[in-house]
Amino acid sequence: MPIRPMLERGVFDPDTAALLIEAFNRTIADLDLRNATDRERAAKIIIRQAQRQARVDPAKLHHDVVRLMRREGVRGHRRAF
Repeated sequence: MPIRPMLERGVFDPDTAALLIEAFNRTIADLDLRNATDRERAAKIIIRQAQRQARVDPAKLHHDVVRLMRREGVRGHRRAF
């Protein structure tokens, strides 16, 4: 599930939503999340973390989400080099 439908509920202004999408895309790429369940989990964590921040910082969000997802055991797929 992409993050956009979750953001369309109007909780965030368009500029903040763009920052959340940036953090989401970086998280998906870095963890190589391929299944919808993991992507939805990442989106929910990003939104929850953003609601706790006075000023949304996409780099901090990305870092926090990756850390939290790894703590929950989400590893994504390993990339072949």
